[in-house]
Amino acid sequence: MPTFRRVFVENSYVFITVAINNRKRQLLTDYISEFRLALKAVQQKFKFNIHAIVVLPEHFHMILKPQNITEYPRIVSLLKINFTKSLPNDLRLELSREVSLSKV
Repeated sequence: MPTFRRVFVENSYVFITVAINNRKRQLLTDYISEFRLALKAVQQKFKFNIHAIVVLPEHFHMILKPQNITEYPRIVSLLKINFTKSLPNDLRLELSREVSLSKV
């Protein structure tokens, strides 16, 4: 698992960029409804405000302000999990075959 250096400054904004595994796919725009539902599900578990979001076919950028700054890694993780689980099962199976051995 990667070791990230994270800075937690209370009452601050966080800029996040998340890219999907295969950047040739357009999952975020093809399944934008599922992405929105995943985001709403995360907002029900954690308190945070979204100040800006840009969703592109293979990645997204977001500026958020979490109520508790130490929760932003969990917010991102849960968003990724919820979105992935919302995809059709056959697509998830197909995507699992695209993961390289080093990522497994």
